[in-house]
Amino acid sequence: MDVFSNLLGPLEKKNCTYFAFLCIFSFLMGILALFTVIMKFFKMGLKELLSSPINVFISVSTVLLYALMYLQNRLLYQMCIKTI
Repeated sequence: MDVFSNLLGPLEKKNCTYFAFLCIFSFLMGILALFTVIMKFFKMGLKELLSSPINVFISVSTVLLYALMYLQNRLLYQMCIKTI
């Protein structure tokens, strides 16, 4: 029984910094992705932009992915520091 509590039990508070690091990383990468998408859309003309909807989908989904990663890691960090 001691093995299960060691493997599946709560971790120490110092391990919460992992979620803080991932939160900061995903926030910075999201800002960088958003900046890249904006610059790409300004560089492409409206005609090119409308002719390749897959590029628009990929660009927007990348920004949304980083936004969701930020939110998830922020929630996990908050839960980690509140429960330990």
